[in-house]
Amino acid sequence: MKTKLILTFTLALNLTLLISCSAMIGNLNNGLLRLSDDSENSEDQRTPLTYPPDFVFVPGATVNGAVQGSSIFISGRTVTIPDIYVCEHEVTQKEFTTYCDYSEELKNDIGNYPVQPRSNFGEGDDYPAFNVTWYDAIVYCNLRSLDEGLTPAYRIGNERDPRNWDGIQQRGEKYCGPENDNDTWNAMIYDQNASGYRLPTEAEWEYTARNCNTDSYEYVGSDNYEDVAWCAQNSKNLGVSNPNFGTHLVKSKDPNGLEIYDMSGNVEEWCWDWVSFSITATTPVTGPSQSNNYKIRRGGSWRHLASDAKINRRSFYYTHAYPDNEFCRGFRVVRTSF
Repeated sequence: MKTKLILTFTLALNLTLLISCSAMIGNLNNGLLRLSDDSENSEDQRTPLTYPPDFVFVPGATVNGAVQGSSIFISGRTVTIPDIYVCEHEVTQKEFTTYCDYSEELKNDIGNYPVQPRSNFGEGDDYPAFNVTWYDAIVYCNLRSLDEGLTPAYRIGNERDPRNWDGIQQRGEKYCGPENDNDTWNAMIYDQNASGYRLPTEAEWEYTARNCNTDSYEYVGSDNYEDVAWCAQNSKNLGVSNPNFGTHLVKSKDPNGLEIYDMSGNVEEWCWDWVSFSITATTPVTGPSQSNNYKIRRGGSWRHLASDAKINRRSFYYTHAYPDNEFCRGFRVVRTSF
């Protein structure tokens, strides 16, 4: 029997919220609480009581078959998305450098373009981190998890502390991943039962971008890239002397329906998955087994055309540091809700 989900909170006064079926996500106190909506079955009414600041609760689902325009949600494939918390913004430079440093190889090989953020590419605490390798993103996830008392999502053998992994680079109290392709790191295990920070799977990324698969926009939150995305047309192509050249402060464009920002444009976002050039009905939900050295990136960036910022556009690159970094590769973190 269908029931209404009603919450009553007593602060200075009683406040009653009635959540509508079409909204899917409710908000209270500037986003500190978001709730899944009405459902035919009470077990589907997922109500997270607490979760990290700046994160949005995204209720999972089992997706059977094709979603129009998607090469991830396809006919014959069943994809189960868990309940997750998704950071509303891309990892910022301040957040990244709390734990991590940038690859020395990039500093050496790029020559006149040091890898650290600089003013003409976007520099500041609330700009997205960029020039981040996939390995670096993994290091960040596990170090932040350990710092906050969570179980890290990634392990090599039985070791979850990346400071103890062979190939880790340390500079002072900051760390980054190997500068070269590393078979041991490539074989790391993703623990789906861990509480810590992690990269989204490609399916989780697209499901979130599509507002729990309820949106049919071309870009994340709009059919007009100007509303939601920093891309080549409104950034790189304007030239280095233009104030809009480079990355931009996170959350400076409109969000999608889940109040999540910059999933189209600004910086590309790493996913957990190894690349598969053809997703099939039997492709695991966490992506295929390794058959190359490429990991998935999604969302496009300030350097790429608006077409690359479309929800259905996929891209990929090497896991490790490389000299042709384009000052546009960052990431976003999620956590599984238990």
